[in-house]
Amino acid sequence: MLTTFMVIGALLSAGVELDEEEAAGRGPHEVRIEGDNIELRFFPDRSAAVDEPCSDIGHIQVVQMWAVYTDKAIVVMPGQLRARDAWLDATASDSGHVVDTCRRDDPVYQDPDRRGSSTGAVASMLDAPNLQASDFAPYHPQANPGGWAKMTWRFLSYAYCAAGEARGTFYEGVGWTWDVYANAVRPGDGRGEATLINDHLPPPRANAEVRQALARYLAAPSHPQVCAT
Repeated sequence: MLTTFMVIGALLSAGVELDEEEAAGRGPHEVRIEGDNIELRFFPDRSAAVDEPCSDIGHIQVVQMWAVYTDKAIVVMPGQLRARDAWLDATASDSGHVVDTCRRDDPVYQDPDRRGSSTGAVASMLDAPNLQASDFAPYHPQANPGGWAKMTWRFLSYAYCAAGEARGTFYEGVGWTWDVYANAVRPGDGRGEATLINDHLPPPRANAEVRQALARYLAAPSHPQVCAT
């Protein structure tokens, strides 16, 4: 099973430095979670990293997906989970993080009307992960007794400047997970539970997985729709 220590270890390997004192303070993000639903709000005027003009602040969100069995846990590529998303496999970081966006050529997660700016406008994003169907078959006592028992998705959501003098700059972020059990993966359900891991991650280091995943996503020759139902 995935433990809190395993999740923290994954964040560290992704280029995230965890500082207990910093995480305990009042950071630039406010987070609200209810079941599957998570809302992140980034307040630029509370960020130590916003020091140049930026007219378009959104979030770059990456996800690393784990299938949990009774005796192991493995990273799952997007194309394994849903064949239609196989093009994303080539954009994954070395650790299997991929950019999570429905905006195709625009890697920023939220729509323009939810973005902020360095002048104080708040950037907010909403997510509600769901898995009603999977090509990577979950456990079923008769049909697939060797399937996975739980899926854990690890998210890193960083505020990011998409326009202005600071374009391309990462700000602070949030680390969170989403869990869904095999018996919930069916049409009309697919619900799980979101959990906050850290609401005050410092800007990612130069070798961080989020930077690697973003660079590979932008380099892809095309960006097919991945959010169609």
